[in-house]
Amino acid sequence: MFRSNSLPKLMAMALIAIAVTACSTYKDPAEEAVATIEEKLAGIHAQAEKYLPTQLASVQAQVDELKAGLEQKEYEGVVATAPRVLKAINGLIVDSALAKDSFNRKMQRDWADFATSMPEVFASVDKQIIRYTSRGQLPKGVSREAFKETVATFDAAKASWAEAAAAGNEGKYEQAVTRTNEVKQVVNTVMQTLGMSTG
Repeated sequence: MFRSNSLPKLMAMALIAIAVTACSTYKDPAEEAVATIEEKLAGIHAQAEKYLPTQLASVQAQVDELKAGLEQKEYEGVVATAPRVLKAINGLIVDSALAKDSFNRKMQRDWADFATSMPEVFASVDKQIIRYTSRGQLPKGVSREAFKETVATFDAAKASWAEAAAAGNEGKYEQAVTRTNEVKQVVNTVMQTLGMSTG
C-alpha cells in the first residue's frame, strides 16, 4: 500500500513523464517545419531582398522568432506557429514575383524611351561641338584645355552609351537603363559646359 505522502510525488512524476512524452512528440515535426521554412525562405531571399526588402524583413523576423522557439525547445509552440510563418513566406514569394515583373516592365518602358531620346541628345551635342570647332571658338568661360577634356568626356560617354544600347538590344533592360542613367549625368554636365540646355 502507498503512503499518503507518496501520492503527490507519483503525480508529479507522472506529469513530468507526460510533458517529456509530449515534448518528444513535437520535436521532430518542429525541426522539420523550421528546416522547410528556412529552405523556402533561402530560395526567395535574393529576389525579395531586391524587390520587397521591407516585407522580407518582416518575414525574416517571424522566421527568427520560430528558430528561437526551436532552440528553447518550445516544440509544440513551433509546430503551432509554423503554418502562419509558412503562409507569410508563400505570400512573399507571390508578392516578390509580381514586384519583379512590374519592375522589369518599367525597365522595358524606360529603355524604349531612352532608345528614342538619347540618339537625338548625342546628335545635338555633336552638332554643338562641331559648331565651336569649325569656327575656332570656345564656350563662354571655358579654356581650350577644358574644352578638349569636355570633348574627350563626351566621346567616352558615347562609348558607354553604345554598351548600354547593346544591352538593351539583348533584352537586358535593367542593365541598359542603369548604364544610360549614368551616361545621362555625364552628358548633362557636358551640355552645361557647352552652354546647352539640359531640359
